[in-house]
Amino acid sequence: MHMTLKSTNVNGNTPHVSGRGIRRRKLSREQRIRLAADLVSRTAQLDPSIAQSAALLSVAPTDVSKELRARAAAREAKRATLVLIDGWNDASEIEREDAVRMIGVADVWDVLARVVA
Repeated sequence: MHMTLKSTNVNGNTPHVSGRGIRRRKLSREQRIRLAADLVSRTAQLDPSIAQSAALLSVAPTDVSKELRARAAAREAKRATLVLIDGWNDASEIEREDAVRMIGVADVWDVLARVVA
């Protein structure tokens, strides 16, 4: 990258430039041109802010934030499910029986009925 901006290498050799506060960096016109060329040529990658992404695609930043929260919640739900699966797989038959009793046989049957329906 031709710029003297602080950047981080996230994955590989491509420097990542944070979009947050990029306008406050007081870059000269020449520096902005070089950065733009670096971004287009993919020798640098811009990690845009929520506001920048929203403006680029003509959507509300609040909608982007809502989508990001929904994705984070989905990732957390998947992680919790994987933890549950790991626990089930690691459990002995007796431990599994105890778990079903503790959860409640009716609740387990209700879930099974929805899964096979």
